[in-house]
Amino acid sequence: MPDATIEKIEAMVENFLENLCIRMVKRDWANIEVTGEGVLRLRRCGDDAENALKQKKVESWRSCARLFRVLAHVYRLKSTGMHATKRDIYYMDTALFTRQQTVNECVDDVSRTFSTCRTELNVLATSKGLVAGDLQFYLRRHGAPGSGRDVGADLHETCDFFDVSRSARGLCVPLGEFAQFETTARFVLVVEKDCTFFRLVDDAAPRKLNCLLVTGRGFPCLASRRFLNRLRAARPNLPFFVLTDADPYGMHIASTYLFGSLALCHENGDLALPAAEWLGLTLADCDRYAVPPEALLECTAADVAKARELLAHPGISRGRPQWLKHIRAFIERGAKAEIQALHVHGIAFLTERFLPEKLALYMASRRTC
Repeated sequence: MPDATIEKIEAMVENFLENLCIRMVKRDWANIEVTGEGVLRLRRCGDDAENALKQKKVESWRSCARLFRVLAHVYRLKSTGMHATKRDIYYMDTALFTRQQTVNECVDDVSRTFSTCRTELNVLATSKGLVAGDLQFYLRRHGAPGSGRDVGADLHETCDFFDVSRSARGLCVPLGEFAQFETTARFVLVVEKDCTFFRLVDDAAPRKLNCLLVTGRGFPCLASRRFLNRLRAARPNLPFFVLTDADPYGMHIASTYLFGSLALCHENGDLALPAAEWLGLTLADCDRYAVPPEALLECTAADVAKARELLAHPGISRGRPQWLKHIRAFIERGAKAEIQALHVHGIAFLTERFLPEKLALYMASRRTC
């Protein structure tokens, strides 16, 4: 059976030779629709073809050459059954691409235009995320038959088994298809930074709070977001919480976990966690726990610009309008704070008091709803 991705590449090349133009679905808010939960989703071409498809005329031989270079690599990968990372593709022609971001944007543009995930292009995402706690799962071996969402009697023959609880400092989130998840944890806590993750691990938070800890180590990689999405699908009754710094970029990271990103709007259905809750940190938390003014940081012009961008974010206004007051606080007060500011009350304050009290407040609010 002909490969669908190969056929789409061939059709795009034929169209270019006939019309000297390339039809690409571009990363543009005009091409986005928002679900009732706030998840960003690519607008279907049939709903509004003029907005959904942007015709990119060839204004520069270099931009055209870059795109076709990426298409050529994808075509070769699909034809041979091989895989590569975006970093691999960049180093195949550094003079043409000049920077990694160029490759990233080309791959995302191709994936969005073909309405397929990056893995279907045989382009792998490197993983930087970490997970800790009582969790066991199976990961289907490359080339093994069956779907990662199916659980059968042949798991030990077709899958590798991972026991996260046996890793003292956490396990790197793997790439691939997950076949089964088992855990006794009461909830999943996703933290923004690895320093917070390791602080909680050192405090034995997974055991004391009976939770799973996950970090994307800053802006989350595709592998971490897909892992969390699969875990949520396998354990729909397991609550998910996100903990970030009290700054606009932390809230941007939280919004990416919950609603997905503009760049991967065509994949957000398999990446987003709209049922998750953001726990903070907020400036109101800093006031409540008497964080001294000298422990706060001054917002930069970039922070204020990011805050204003978040105020206009359709996912936040649709899915979490209660966030808006916290975003406005950054602009009005001109201040922000890192989670580590709570350490003025002791290095274990996050595990011993802040998280238990925030979780209790959340549970109380759920009971009154």
